[in-house]
Amino acid sequence: IENTYNDVCNLGAIFRRNEEAEELVAAMQQRIKAVAETVKGEDPVSVMSFDSFDEDMYNVVGGTGMGNNLIELAGGKNVFADLDAQYARVGIEEIIARAPELIVIHAYSANSPTDGQDKADFLRGIEELSEVPAIKNDRIIAVPLISVFPGLQNVDYVEKLAAALYPELFPEVEGEEAGSEETSKDAGSDGAN
Repeated sequence: IENTYNDVCNLGAIFRRNEEAEELVAAMQQRIKAVAETVKGEDPVSVMSFDSFDEDMYNVVGGTGMGNNLIELAGGKNVFADLDAQYARVGIEEIIARAPELIVIHAYSANSPTDGQDKADFLRGIEELSEVPAIKNDRIIAVPLISVFPGLQNVDYVEKLAAALYPELFPEVEGEEAGSEETSKDAGSDGAN
């Protein structure tokens, strides 16, 4: 997320709005700090960040880059953090073996307004994954794909993911119950949140 902060400051310098940029970065940092303080001391929840499916392989967030950093900032532990890539292709056996407790889906709203929900239904429909804790306990959320690219929306993503990971610590996020089925459907249907 440091790259996002740097981008905001650089844009502030380009447009001679340094003070506003610094204030915006400070506000973003404060929100991230608030999440960190809230989840401090909690056992990290294991997370798989699912992007897409292609040729019998699952495209997931690996251990480098923005996607992994945002999971960590939310208090989660990426089950594929040991893979030295921003995105990696894994087989179904790897998902079963790593047993994520929560799955975050990248919703491509430009492809389909229901992409997030379609991906969640796809994963739920795979019999071999039925005992994976995230599937078994229906702990799947969808976030707009843009959330995992550098930008102001990164902080919203961290807050939403933290609320899904630790619903007891975040009873409400922007009027929605954290981790609810409605949250998953809403994020997949309109690409917002």
